[in-house]
Amino acid sequence: VSSQSVLSVQTLKGGCLSQSKDGRVKLWDLETQQLRWEVATDSCSFCRVLVEPQGGDDSSSGTPLLISPLSEPQEIGIFDPRLAVPSGTAPPAEQLLVSRLV
Repeated sequence: VSSQSVLSVQTLKGGCLSQSKDGRVKLWDLETQQLRWEVATDSCSFCRVLVEPQGGDDSSSGTPLLISPLSEPQEIGIFDPRLAVPSGTAPPAEQLLVSRLV
């Protein structure tokens, strides 16, 4: 089984979020069927990424924060997809972190 196999998929307003076994988290635009954002978390965990709506409620129209395990088993990263545009390869998690929880 490939390390790029999809571990989970979640729907979001106007798109969906996928997470692969190799720790890559991708945000997809369902209308254009294009990749909008990607980060390589380097996580080896099977813990799924958490979606936290901006403002803390499901009715928010903003882009959600994404919370995911990182490469160190005791670390959790908080990402804001508005901070980066895909460039063909996923940048390291450190470049896109909003916050790191230990």
